[in-house]
Amino acid sequence: MKKFTSILDLTDEIYGRVFLSLKGSLVLLESRMKKHRTIRDLIDGIYRKVFLSVDWFLVPLENRVLNWYVRRYPNRFRARLDACIEKSLQYFEAQPTLIADALFSFTLGINETFEPRLAPIIQKGSEYCRQWKDPHLRMLDRNYDAERDGAYCPNEVNPEELSAPEKPWLTSLYADQLGLTEDYLAELEAIDDNGGYGTTHKLLACFNLKTFSTIPHEAIDLVIESTIAPMVRAQRRSRVDDVYCERVGMLQQLEQSGYHQYVQPAWILRIMRAQMEGGGWYEYRSFFRSQSDQHPSCLALTALIDYRERRLKNRTGDSGPQRRELGQGFPWATEGEGGRTIENTQNGG
Repeated sequence: MKKFTSILDLTDEIYGRVFLSLKGSLVLLESRMKKHRTIRDLIDGIYRKVFLSVDWFLVPLENRVLNWYVRRYPNRFRARLDACIEKSLQYFEAQPTLIADALFSFTLGINETFEPRLAPIIQKGSEYCRQWKDPHLRMLDRNYDAERDGAYCPNEVNPEELSAPEKPWLTSLYADQLGLTEDYLAELEAIDDNGGYGTTHKLLACFNLKTFSTIPHEAIDLVIESTIAPMVRAQRRSRVDDVYCERVGMLQQLEQSGYHQYVQPAWILRIMRAQMEGGGWYEYRSFFRSQSDQHPSCLALTALIDYRERRLKNRTGDSGPQRRELGQGFPWATEGEGGRTIENTQNGG
């Protein structure tokens, strides 16, 4: 009989066996549901609502157990964390290219010295820049001009098709060109959704404004501080999905800027336990089988590496290069005229 070293290992084993026993039925049901997308979405909606109805009191209790586990078995936690990071690195090493958000997360989200294996993964982002005319790329190079540098790209990101939280984030990237003033902060308040994507993108926009606008930092800081409590509150009663990982990443960004350490060990352990067999993470919790997606996967990997290096190893990057700044330049770029960092995207070159 298999020996279990902790109650968490036992619960993981039970969950795995139950899942395997149901897997055949789920595969058959899913194949039949492919022709009935509306019904499938309805079942998924009911599935999530059932969990939401009990998560508000179950998740905090589970988090207490998970936090206790990390304190009681730090070596097991560290070994499991290292294994999850290794598996996720292999997942991204197998990807032919990176989506823009993965490129941003790996270059701007953590110190580049924390995980050397990210460097060749980041280089895959150059293919995205050759293929996509994307105004978001100004996050990497403040001199990026979508009309000029993306003129030969076969694909295009249409700003009009962005979601409501994404549009202010993009607008904030061009605050200097648009002449945004302190009045714009009121528009950011309108997208706040009490800890969801609206709140995280409100915070992202504030980071952009500190770099690309002349708005007083004191005024921006007040908006930043208003995002913390809703994100922490939502995190304490939520299970892992895309926005869960995004909130952890945002709170870690605040920690790097000198704010209080809000991220709990339980949140990191939840991310670790939600990792899929192939090394990635799912976007949404689903009753049916889920597939790995680069967006939650890049957020999860960044969060795990950051936690390992800053919280477990107490590294700050003081002994080497710091985290890249917004608009600093493409990681693979060469020096162009006037000293500007550019990536030649013409004709895929």
